[in-house]
Amino acid sequence: MHWISTAEMAEELHMCTKSLQRLRLEGYLLPGREFIRGHGRRSPLLWNKNAVIQAMRCRTASIESH
Repeated sequence: MHWISTAEMAEELHMCTKSLQRLRLEGYLLPGREFIRGHGRRSPLLWNKNAVIQAMRCRTASIESH
């Protein structure tokens, strides 16, 4: 797995960090699979690049099929 910072993940997806966080908070991205937090409550999030890209592809396909 390749874990990257929030800023790097947002850049990879061509979206702002707030949009990425909103997807997480709305449940589109799953903890432990698409993102993890460091050891403390206030530790920064790390994102599984490949899992997030796959989740976004599935989400896009679902939206386009409706």
